[in-house]
Amino acid sequence: MWLKLNDMKRLLKKVFNQQLQKLSIDRITTIDDILYQYEMQRNVIRFLQIGANDGISNDPSAEFKSHAKWSGIFVEPQSGPFNLLKKNFASKRYVCVNAAMDNKSGSRPLHKIGFSDSRKANGLSTFSEETMKRFFDTGYAQTVANEIEMTLELSEPDSWKKYVTQEEVTTISFDDLKSINENKEFNVILIDTEGFDAQIIDMISFSPRLDVVLFENAHLGKDDYSRSVQKLKESGFAIKDIKADTIAFRNIYLPVFSSKF
Repeated sequence: MWLKLNDMKRLLKKVFNQQLQKLSIDRITTIDDILYQYEMQRNVIRFLQIGANDGISNDPSAEFKSHAKWSGIFVEPQSGPFNLLKKNFASKRYVCVNAAMDNKSGSRPLHKIGFSDSRKANGLSTFSEETMKRFFDTGYAQTVANEIEMTLELSEPDSWKKYVTQEEVTTISFDDLKSINENKEFNVILIDTEGFDAQIIDMISFSPRLDVVLFENAHLGKDDYSRSVQKLKESGFAIKDIKADTIAFRNIYLPVFSSKF
């Protein structure tokens, strides 16, 4: 059965727009490319950052969060980085929560590098013992030890455990975080939890007003990464991997020809 002329026009327009969007996504090279366009198209942006550390170091969203349009909640369980976070974002536009997000509010042990409290070391803190072990297996923990001219002895299968400590940290659920936000929906969710990102995505309900989800893919296993991407795609997000991060976005117009790209 032949399509009516108007139906054909709509179909061609849809296909054309899809191809333009794909071309725009293919041209993206940095997270800034997307956040810049998003900020230009919104008057107010509410964010939630999970695993915020100090909110600045090695943070691809640091510049944007300081802009006047942005307000939101930082979640960081470690006391040292949390104290820096409060100093870095002291404005009334921000709320800093000294906790880790989990499926329920309470407490839980956090695995930490035990021989250093440097920014690089506390940036590797994780709920995942498997991820912590991987830091030692891949030599990443040794790069932290190099800062203090220390050589790790890892000849035995479980010898890495002697370099790890546990800290009992406060946990908070996604629903309780929304309550802190006066039950207003988040537009942007930023996640950096060293291998726990997929579990965090599992806990999040994707409201229609959520437009951007940024998470770290570097420490995710293949199954965790695939599960997260599938959930995001099923909710209408486009996906772009940019080095160690993955950014998922929707409701953002990306011009093919832009001076920012």
